[in-house]
Amino acid sequence: MESMLIIAALAGCLPSVIYLAFHIFTRIRRRMRRVLPCEGATQVILVAVAIFCFGWSLFLILWNFAAPPPYYHLEKALIIALLFLLMGILCLQVLQFIRWQNRQQQPRIRVSAARSGRNSRKRIARPYVVTNSKT
Repeated sequence: MESMLIIAALAGCLPSVIYLAFHIFTRIRRRMRRVLPCEGATQVILVAVAIFCFGWSLFLILWNFAAPPPYYHLEKALIIALLFLLMGILCLQVLQFIRWQNRQQQPRIRVSAARSGRNSRKRIARPYVVTNSKT
């Protein structure tokens, strides 16, 4: 009976969980657009591979300290963790180079100081004289 109540509660919460997952996905997508303005498949793949490599490196390091294997397996695991770490750093460097190249290729738009709104108001010369006298 208890398992049926738990299943009914989970079935009732399922639409809310789907709705929450949808909002989390849209927020992640918005933040990715801010972080990667020229969002391309290459950049997204590089970020995913970097996260994967850093995650496995951290997992291997923590796993070796949590459950220490024999010393010869420890050395192999730490070397593999170091290689994953280096691969993640390489992915981030390539991503940074791609973003730098995209920034260099975009045309620069320069706005002169005379055209900006704040400075142009101060330089207006009035062709008439303003007085308080009533004539």
